[in-house]
Amino acid sequence: MENWVLIMTLSNRELLAVLFYVVGGVVRGATRIQKTVFLLQQELGVGSFAFVPSKYGPWSKELADALHELESLGMLYIDREETAEGSVTVYRADKRFLDEGRAKFRELLKLNTALAIKLYRYTRIYTSLPLTYLLAYIYRKYPEYTIRSIVAEHVEKWRRMYSLISKGRGA
Repeated sequence: MENWVLIMTLSNRELLAVLFYVVGGVVRGATRIQKTVFLLQQELGVGSFAFVPSKYGPWSKELADALHELESLGMLYIDREETAEGSVTVYRADKRFLDEGRAKFRELLKLNTALAIKLYRYTRIYTSLPLTYLLAYIYRKYPEYTIRSIVAEHVEKWRRMYSLISKGRGA
């Protein structure tokens, strides 16, 4: 029942606003934002984006569309940034979107403090972990979303590196 209150009060847009508020307005990487939102939905029951198995694990067209819609509204700025590892998509929230996220997060704190704190902590963790760890964790815990993966061999190496080996699943 506890999750029901949060689910009923947090739309997909609000989930994204809270996510950007919690991380200070910037998320680096399309894969990172996809995987973070996926895990928040799976592990906390927030949001309702439809995810399907894709080349890199769970992916949501709805989420990608929502991010582009927020860009068209001037709430997000989506840029490419060159790094030593290559090009990465960078999502930067507008002040209005951050204000929206702050207001919604404060409301959630009043409605369900424990769950709001979990949302804050999980968001911070998922957006700061090495992407290889995040993928290894998802591939171990949610294998049904990896059936179309083209990086499964790489992820298997990362799972071993991070000791994220499934027990009883033919790891």
